[in-house]
Amino acid sequence: MTLYLIQLQGQREPIHVELDCPNVDHLAELAAQSRFLIGNLVSVDEQGCNPRVMIAAGRISCAIEVS
Repeated sequence: MTLYLIQLQGQREPIHVELDCPNVDHLAELAAQSRFLIGNLVSVDEQGCNPRVMIAAGRISCAIEVS
């Protein structure tokens, strides 16, 4: 899993998400082929878990590989 900072259209703040994409090139290919991307939010919820997240690929305006 690789950590990304993703800015979604219509959102003020970007989200930190771990995705199963080794680099931005692979993420771009996957986003072009899929309607949704599945990953883990980095922030924990009230139970202390890192929730799974489904992101609409068409809403991604920018993705930065953090690690």
